[in-house]
Amino acid sequence: MRHYCIDHDLDVSIEIWRYMSVEKFALLVSRKELWFTRSDLLGDEHEGSLPDSVINERQQRVKDNRVRQIIERGSKAVLKQAFVSCWSMQAPEVLSMWKIYTPNGKGFAIKTTVDRLAKCFCSKPHDLFDNYGVRIEKVRYIDFVSHEATAATFDRFIHKQNAYSYEREIRAVISSMPTVDEPRIGIGLHVDLNMLVDTVYVSHNQDDGLEIFAEDLLHEAGIKKDITFPPFVRCPKC
Repeated sequence: MRHYCIDHDLDVSIEIWRYMSVEKFALLVSRKELWFTRSDLLGDEHEGSLPDSVINERQQRVKDNRVRQIIERGSKAVLKQAFVSCWSMQAPEVLSMWKIYTPNGKGFAIKTTVDRLAKCFCSKPHDLFDNYGVRIEKVRYIDFVSHEATAATFDRFIHKQNAYSYEREIRAVISSMPTVDEPRIGIGLHVDLNMLVDTVYVSHNQDDGLEIFAEDLLHEAGIKKDITFPPFVRCPKC
């Protein structure tokens, strides 16, 4: 088995975190798969939106309403051809990230780096990496009303509204080809967890044993990683 390195032009030392529920952490460790969600199922109704400049240019260029409708349907269909794994440069010290991205502020955050994320994927000949475009990008936050762009230059999967700038998101994106089959809801890619995971952060109610759960789960998977707590949680061992 060889490792596949995802293309990117970012500083490899950038530290990033993925916040997740207890259930998603357990799935990641037990299956050793990183989940990529189809972009139209990420929970943001504006995901993949186009700025007004692109929409206005299209309306000026295409006068036939039937042709416009076909283009618009195709534009929406593109959202089902992209799959995303979302990470954040916002460190676990920020309490709001836990409240937003873990149920009741209870769960895990995996710390890694851009370099680790790029290199953690286990690839076999003729697998998904040979047939799909995969990349890591830093999300750009813009005003969709004033932002000037063309359809040829605008990447809808790495732009989000300014309102989401608190996320400080870096994402890995898989771009697939159109298919006549019902598009899958996501893609799970096999990863080397020793490569991907640097540290596991636990946020929880004191003494509920989540850190022990994480230790046991990692041990069963043959993975030894540090488990720590953000500063707003008092370690039960202290």
